[in-house]
Amino acid sequence: MTIVFWTSLFAAKAVEQGYTKRSLTIFAFSAGLATLVFLGCAVLIFSTLKVSIPFMAVKP
Repeated sequence: MTIVFWTSLFAAKAVEQGYTKRSLTIFAFSAGLATLVFLGCAVLIFSTLKVSIPFMAVKP
């Protein structure tokens, strides 16, 4: 599903904005990097919050 999303996003940008191959490569790298940065930040935030959540609240 994610591959379909990113492929359609890149195709739409290339057609609508008239991106060159170089511009599309920079856009793709930026989108991928943003994903890694925001997921990394989420992991850091949730790992620090894990200490403050009582064990009984997350016990299955």
